[in-house]
Amino acid sequence: MKVYLPGAKPKLQWRYYNSSGVLADPDTSFTIAIYDPMGVLVSASATETLTKVSTGIYKYVGYTIPATPLTGVYEAIATFTDNTSEVTRDGECVVRFKVRNTRRE
Repeated sequence: MKVYLPGAKPKLQWRYYNSSGVLADPDTSFTIAIYDPMGVLVSASATETLTKVSTGIYKYVGYTIPATPLTGVYEAIATFTDNTSEVTRDGECVVRFKVRNTRRE
């Protein structure tokens, strides 16, 4: 699990697979929600802040760890929406990262 300090921008990446298990782009959109270790929403973002790396692979670097963060494991959840269903909290859709206040914590 990657560890970030205050002021850092976590580099988060997701893969979207279609119903056939092949990397694909969502038909409509997706969003990202980042939760702190207490489960509190600390950031929510819409599709326009994501960068397409290649077909079905997207990255996000729009969240900055605050100067005095709650330490522990954060969850970044991508919700992909297509024309038939919504897929969320499903394996590749959840990225976890750890936040520390110092390098030696």
